[in-house]
Amino acid sequence: PAEKPVPVAPTIRLPLTAPNPEATIAIAGTRWMTSGDAGIWVASREAGTVAKIDSKTNKAADPIAAGKEPCAGLSTGFGSLIVPLCGAPGLARVDLKTNAVTVVPNGISSVTGGPVTAVSSVWVAAHAGRRLVRLDPESNAIVRDMPLEPQAKALALASGQGSLWVATDRNELLKISPYTIVTSEIIKVGKSPRSIAIGEGAVWALYAGDGSVSRGD
Repeated sequence: PAEKPVPVAPTIRLPLTAPNPEATIAIAGTRWMTSGDAGIWVASREAGTVAKIDSKTNKAADPIAAGKEPCAGLSTGFGSLIVPLCGAPGLARVDLKTNAVTVVPNGISSVTGGPVTAVSSVWVAAHAGRRLVRLDPESNAIVRDMPLEPQAKALALASGQGSLWVATDRNELLKISPYTIVTSEIIKVGKSPRSIAIGEGAVWALYAGDGSVSRGD
């Protein structure tokens, strides 16, 4: 029988108009952001810090030393801010109540894309994006470490609609079950997918090559 054709995500081009900022907050360095705990968290790679900006006052709290070169995106979950570190192996977890920092080495290095949470676990694309790692948020121990598809390198990671979604340098989107850790679908997408978002019943991908966005239902 003929092989089933690989589905292709349609590309949508959306014009962006200049937003009118309500406030401008100066945070130096290469920055990464996420929302959570009634605010916006911003990491500064060069300073090795993270800071919370209050969503009501637009005021930044005192920076918190998170570790060497926080990078690759941030995430919140299980009562903490989860911060990948590029200057040293591991992740930093910042307690959202006390601001206490715990560095989780566990053999994790070279994280690509921000961590995500799913099925009571923390997931990261680590080891230069070649492996998908699952951590227990209670013990911070690795409970699963699996290679991605042969020769594939993760560029972005997202969770939603009951699946993990991994964009790769092969211009593919992998749909992976967080329960069985099995890739159930491989979807061809545009060139150089840079970021993935889940919303409105669809999976969205942003491409570094031309700035376009694709939507997959």
